[in-house]
Amino acid sequence: MNRIVTMMTLLLFTFTAGYAAPHATPQSPHHHKKIKPKKLKKVFLIKKGLPHYSKIIKKHWNDPRLNLTDTQKKELLALRQETMGKLKALYPKVKKLRKQIVKAGRKGESLSETEKMVDELARLKAEATKIHLLCIAKTRKILTPKQWQTLQSKKKKKKHKKKK
Repeated sequence: MNRIVTMMTLLLFTFTAGYAAPHATPQSPHHHKKIKPKKLKKVFLIKKGLPHYSKIIKKHWNDPRLNLTDTQKKELLALRQETMGKLKALYPKVKKLRKQIVKAGRKGESLSETEKMVDELARLKAEATKIHLLCIAKTRKILTPKQWQTLQSKKKKKKHKKKK
């Protein structure tokens, strides 16, 4: 009985998902997948420890304690868009190389065959980390010392909430 219910549910979901989804082709605008920020973490060489200030600022955009000017908001928004654009461009390359390396490793291919892919993956991840570090430096330059200090305290509060 459970098998029948499971199969019926699976068929129902399969049918409705196929019916509701737009018929995307590589040429259509629906083909482009939106990359979630959580998945972008896989692009970095250093995955933990470096704060994502533009994400924190986005959450506190109109906070009177941060007190961002219109000019700062424009600069920060442009910086975030530029940074995210570069990282999203790297993501598919990193994902593809990672899959190729895993596949080669499972097949038992020698290191000499996969070494170039590993080096390229490391280069791409280093590039993403440099983009992140540049974003941090530019963010700090845009903000006043007081705003930077306020941002640091918001980062620390977030860290303490996670520990609880």
